[in-house]
Amino acid sequence: TDVPSQAKEGTVKCLQLEQITNVHGPVSTFATQQAVKIEFRNINGYLLARAPDWKVVLVNQEAKLVFEESYEHWTSLARQISHSYMG
Repeated sequence: TDVPSQAKEGTVKCLQLEQITNVHGPVSTFATQQAVKIEFRNINGYLLARAPDWKVVLVNQEAKLVFEESYEHWTSLARQISHSYMG
């Protein structure tokens, strides 16, 4: 697909990573200097963290659950929470 030479007004350049994980299946990660969003497509959920505080918000739309935590605390709990919360 051709990428336009100039981005539309209001758009932000980001890095995009598509992967398939053993735990969560297909995952899309979008990263900019101001935010990170990780979409867990098997369960219609996502993780979002934004500058300046990088508070982590984890949303499972299928189960209608939301979890919020500071970045510091999230990094200490991430492995345990992601396995139990996201399935």
